[in-house]
Amino acid sequence: AVGYQKRSTLTRAAQRFMKEEGIAMLPRLDIVAQNYRMGRYKIDLLCKENAQWVFVEVKTRNGDLSASPESAVGYQKRSKLTRAAQRFMKEEGIAMLPRLDIVAVSMHVGASQMMYHRGK
Repeated sequence: AVGYQKRSTLTRAAQRFMKEEGIAMLPRLDIVAQNYRMGRYKIDLLCKENAQWVFVEVKTRNGDLSASPESAVGYQKRSKLTRAAQRFMKEEGIAMLPRLDIVAVSMHVGASQMMYHRGK
């Protein structure tokens, strides 16, 4: 498992990646907060794209070529992210559907790769 300090560093790296790639990939995506906590839920990156709220999960795999990082965001993790997003939206009085995105980080000896998966 990746420790808290390393996760925080990876979240910041994902944030930089999104900003650097944002012009071509996701126009007008503004990062509002990172490691946002709501009770027992944590949102890695809380963003806005125009009027839509976007909740981003940063998922990492270290040297494991058999499974992609995004494959680790299964039903249970998506359910937790959805509950966190719904709770945030309710507390903020926002009546629209959030979007759940994933930044997948694959770390290999000598190199790493990040991919952004836009939700619906």
